[in-house]
Amino acid sequence: MPAAVKSRAVHTSPNTSVVNLQRWAIEDLNVSPYPESRVYKAIARQVCDNLGDPTQLVLIVREQRMFFSQPETGYRCSEL
Repeated sequence: MPAAVKSRAVHTSPNTSVVNLQRWAIEDLNVSPYPESRVYKAIARQVCDNLGDPTQLVLIVREQRMFFSQPETGYRCSEL
């Protein structure tokens, strides 16, 4: 994992670490990222390109939606 990403990863379980892109952007740039799935996908694509094993990354996008639609979508590197 690239050093910039690794320093932001929070170990949550034996084989899982989480990087909160919202928090990362606020801490580094003092602004929140543009709230579009395509922006988060572009960031994840860059990380995937630098991973030794891209099967280890899953981007989970949580969207605030109305009614009963699915608020969370997962993407693997091959889907970005």
